[in-house]
Amino acid sequence: MTFFNQKQSTFFLLAIVLVIWGGLSFRLIKSTSSTSVKSTPTNQYVNSLKTINKRDSYNIEPYNIDPFLGEISSPKKSIKKSIPEKETPPWPKIEYVGTFSSTKGERHLFKINQRTTLWEIGEKKQEMLLIKNGQFLEIIYEKRKKSFRLNLTNHEK
Repeated sequence: MTFFNQKQSTFFLLAIVLVIWGGLSFRLIKSTSSTSVKSTPTNQYVNSLKTINKRDSYNIEPYNIDPFLGEISSPKKSIKKSIPEKETPPWPKIEYVGTFSSTKGERHLFKINQRTTLWEIGEKKQEMLLIKNGQFLEIIYEKRKKSFRLNLTNHEK
């Protein structure tokens, strides 16, 4: 008892396959078509836009965990040591008075803080060193220099 012979069953199955493929292709074409529909917003839609609340903001902090040891590692803080600057002591009040020649050599007369002292070249007094540089005398104090011009007269060279 067969309802269809072999030829009729082939046509019947072919018709079912065509209906299925036709439906699938119709849906595919409908979904990819670029027909735009203009719509006007309704009052209900506009009112719902006004009632949107602001979202809460969150601060996300990194979770520093060592994947191998399973320990939480905190970032190392670099410590900068501030070196206080040395306060350089002020120059004492120095005044060049003159030069004296003797059998021992030349000596130079200076007033340092209202006290008169005699110096030879290369001598160090009160942490100050006296050197001669051409026509100038230089006093070195705390790695700083102060120059004084020699008072030369016509008979001295």
